Amino acid sequence: MIDARFGYRPTFMHDHRRKLCENAYVFCFLEQVGWNFGLQPSESPDYLALTPYETFGLEVTRLFKDDHGSGSPRKQREEKRGEYLRTLASTYYAMGGKPLSLTANLRNWPLDPKLIPHIARRLIRHRPSLEERFATLEVKTRRAAANFHLLGLRDGMGEYRIWQCTDNSVGMAWSTDENTLLRLISKKAEKLPQYRKRVQETMLLIVADYMWDSGRYRHTPMTTLLPSYGFSQVYLLAYPFESWRIA
Repeated sequence: MIDARFGYRPTFMHDHRRKLCENAYVFCFLEQVGWNFGLQPSESPDYLALTPYETFGLEVTRLFKDDHGSGSPRKQREEKRGEYLRTLASTYYAMGGKPLSLTANLRNWPLDPKLIPHIARRLIRHRPSLEERFATLEVKTRRAAANFHLLGLRDGMGEYRIWQCTDNSVGMAWSTDENTLLRLISKKAEKLPQYRKRVQETMLLIVADYMWDSGRYRHTPMTTLLPSYGFSQVYLLAYPFESWRIA
């Protein structure tokens, strides 16, 4: 697939989803700060910003609640739940399931792929008609239970696959702190020599995605800017609400 806006051709579907997320973050950020210039997708850095006077880099990175340098367990769980629902949707439609919108609660569910065909068959049997519209299906094992909230869709919707897990979007907002932000800026700055092979200056955009529990932060604007560690500027985007310059 090719994203026509950026001309980006991903190698794997995961790369495609990642780039679509980055595109959404960057579009939101540019609109909030009122900048209007061309962007060219790249790697190292993520984008090249094209202005009438110069070309500079724009690197995008995510801020996660529990990432202390070795990855975010919360984000990993969210990704596993999302992949589980994508596989479930594919199995459901391969078995002849009719168009369905689904919202799931999987917090205590083992995400065992062997259970997917069983769940898909039950979804087919319990899918509500257009007259009924809504239904709830509970699937149990000896130690766990999952709840699926179902909405029957018209045939014209086709294989509707935007199935959501509520657990991924429920949680308390953490407060940002200088040490966490500085650690992330410093880590990304290690790649600046690589970026300078293409552009002289690179700006860093840190994204706290409020749509996911793993990235839900509450930020209090600072009175002074943080060290930028070599980036021309550093911004924090609380997606999709607000942006601040922090370095």
